[in-house]
Amino acid sequence: MSAIFYHTEDQKRLILEARDRSVPERGGRVFTRTLPASVFYPAEEYHQKYSLQREPAMMKVLSELYPDRRALFDSTAAARLNGYVAGHLTLEELRDMLLELDGISPQTRKRLLDSLSKLNR
Repeated sequence: MSAIFYHTEDQKRLILEARDRSVPERGGRVFTRTLPASVFYPAEEYHQKYSLQREPAMMKVLSELYPDRRALFDSTAAARLNGYVAGHLTLEELRDMLLELDGISPQTRKRLLDSLSKLNR
């Protein structure tokens, strides 16, 4: 089962609007359930950013940026990089997203993008 969770009625409305827009693209049906958020339990550390953890060069750069592993796994930058490594973003989309993030210096962005160019993807 796949699901998307909302915290507010406004979030629920946006989710349902996006679902309704995607129905024609998906042959008339969307199987993802829309549910109210409740208690959230993060997965074990070895599951966090799984694709990214398999890239030592990327993890080295991120570990310097986020010395605390919990902070690394909670970071937006790591989530976006994990999405790219897992094949869910283009390099152009990732570059744009990294430019929007606060707290990442231009030098670190360059190191991250240089590491990405070496991936076998």
